[in-house]
Amino acid sequence: MLAMIVEDDDLLRELLTENLEEAGWQVLGTQSAELALSVDDFTPHVLLTDVNLGPGLNGIHLAERARQKWSPLGIVIMSGRPLPRGTPLAWRERFLRKPFELATLLSCMQEVLVPGTTLPDPRDPARAETHCRSPARCGAGHER
Repeated sequence: MLAMIVEDDDLLRELLTENLEEAGWQVLGTQSAELALSVDDFTPHVLLTDVNLGPGLNGIHLAERARQKWSPLGIVIMSGRPLPRGTPLAWRERFLRKPFELATLLSCMQEVLVPGTTLPDPRDPARAETHCRSPARCGAGHER
């Protein structure tokens, strides 16, 4: 599985990259929306983006453009603040409030994957996987 992380905090981007790679994902990290959209040789299954990315496009606008460029695409939008009121989330999008546990992130990423996409082998004990399908049922801290 291919994931793109767009996060302007270098330390957090590196930590997320390391954890997702350990969970079986191939990851490309960038620090801005503009850099992410300029990538032509990587087509992610899931985009993980912060809302506030510094100057330029924010994560909400990145999600809109990325959906057009890499469709079909699952998107997880993360922020230390609540999602701005009135921000619509598409069918394969989730909002994740920082800080969060790795298992919660992996669950959200699994939820936004296009049906038929193969995940890393869940029988491998080194791989973190959850079976959450509904934020209301699992209580994993998802927000919509």
